[in-house]
Amino acid sequence: MRPRSSFLLASILLLGSCGGVPSTPAAPALQAIDPSEQAANLHTRMEAFRHLSDPEAEAEVAEEAAVVWKVPADGAPLLGGALAPVTIVEFGDFQCGFCVRAERTLAQIRASYGDAVRIVWRDDPLPFHERANATAELAREARAEKGDAGFWAAHDALLAARGELSDGALESLSRRLGLDPTRVAAAIAQNRYEDGIDDDLEIADDVGAEGTPTFFINGRRLVGAQPLESWKPIIDSEIAHARALLAKGTAPSALYDTIIQGGRVAPDPRMVKIDPPSGAPFRGDPAGSVVIQEFADFQCPYCARAEEALARVLTRYPSRVKLVWRDLPLSMHVNAELAAEAAVEAKKQKGNLGFWAMHDKLLDHQGAPHALERPALVIYAKEMGLDVGAFEKALDARVHAAEVTIDAKAASAVDIRGTPAFVVGGYVLDGAQPFVRFRKLIRRLAP
Repeated sequence: MRPRSSFLLASILLLGSCGGVPSTPAAPALQAIDPSEQAANLHTRMEAFRHLSDPEAEAEVAEEAAVVWKVPADGAPLLGGALAPVTIVEFGDFQCGFCVRAERTLAQIRASYGDAVRIVWRDDPLPFHERANATAELAREARAEKGDAGFWAAHDALLAARGELSDGALESLSRRLGLDPTRVAAAIAQNRYEDGIDDDLEIADDVGAEGTPTFFINGRRLVGAQPLESWKPIIDSEIAHARALLAKGTAPSALYDTIIQGGRVAPDPRMVKIDPPSGAPFRGDPAGSVVIQEFADFQCPYCARAEEALARVLTRYPSRVKLVWRDLPLSMHVNAELAAEAAVEAKKQKGNLGFWAMHDKLLDHQGAPHALERPALVIYAKEMGLDVGAFEKALDARVHAAEVTIDAKAASAVDIRGTPAFVVGGYVLDGAQPFVRFRKLIRRLAP
C-alpha cells in the first residue's frame, strides 16, 4: 500500500539540511525547504503527481484537495462582496510568473461567478525574487493611501508589469496610480510593512502554502496556475455547501468563519528537553528569555544559508533571544571536526568574541577550495591575531576533540542527526529555516 497523501506530498519537497533523517518523520510543514528549487519546481511536480495514471494516487490527490485548512481572511485586501459564499485566499508574489498566469483564470472566475466569489490576497514574497518585497511594500502603501481599491489597482499594475520592477519602474507606476512616490520609496527603503508581510508568511506556513500561487477556496487548497476546469468543481461544491449552511441559519457574516472552523493547521514542532552547557558560545542577550540552540557544522552549506535568518532574529529581538552554538560535525564532512576545534581554540584564546570571529570566517569562506583545511585555518588564526603557535599545537594534538563530541552526544540523545537543527525553547526545527518560523515560536514563548 502507498503511504498517505501527506507523505506523498512531502516526498516532492526538498529538505534544507545536511545529514541524517530523524527516526520519527517530521511534519512536512516543519522541515526546511530550499526556496529557489521549491518554488520553481513545485507547480510542475504537483502537476506530474496530479496526472499519474495510478488510480490510488489520483484518489489521494482528490482526498488532499478536499481537506479544509483554517486560512484567516480578516484584515487582508478584499475584492468582491463581503458576504460572498465562496472566499478565495491567494498567497502570491508580484514577481511570480505563475501568479501572472493565474490572474487570467481569476478574471474568468469573477466573470462567471460574480458576487458569489470574493478574493483575498496574502503576501508570500519568495526570497529569490529580488523585487518581491519591494512590490509587496508598494501594494501595502497603496492600500494605506487609497484603501482596498488602491491595493487592487496596484496589484493589477504590478502583475501587468511582467517583471519590469526596477526602482524607476516602481516610481513611474506609483505616479500613474496617483500615489505619493516619496512615501512609496520610503516604505520600500524602510520595510515599513515588514511586520504585516511576515504575518502573512506565518499564515502561509501554518497552512502549507509552500509556493506561489497557492489558493484556498473556502479553505480547500489548490496549488499553481490551474485552468478554470480545475476550479469549477470546487467552487460549485462550495457554493452548494454555503447555501446549505445559510439555510440552516448560519449568518452570512459568519459564513466563512463557520466553514473554516476546525480546519487544519500545520502541527507544532516536536519538543525536547535539552539545556545548553554553561560557557557555550552565544550571540544576543545573555539573559534572553528565549534560548535558541543551533546544532551546526562549519562545512554544511545549509548552516551558512541559515545565517541570514538568524541575523534577522537577533536584529529583531535583541533583548529577547540568546543564540547558542553547539557543534555537530557530520562524518560526511571531512573537515568539519577540525574546523569545530579551531573555533573552540579561538574561544579559548579570545573568549566569546573570538569564537564568533572564527565562526564567521569559516562560514564566509566555506565554499572556496580547501577553505576548511588546516593551512586555511592557520591563516584565519593569523588574521584574527591569535597565538598561532598555541593554535597549531591545539589542532595537532586534537586538544578540543572531546569537547566537540559532547555536543554531538547531546544531539543524538534527542534524535537530532542533521545540520542545521535548532532547539527554540524546546521546539525542534530541522534544517535552514525561514525567519518566520523562528518569529512564530519566539512570539509564542515571549509574547
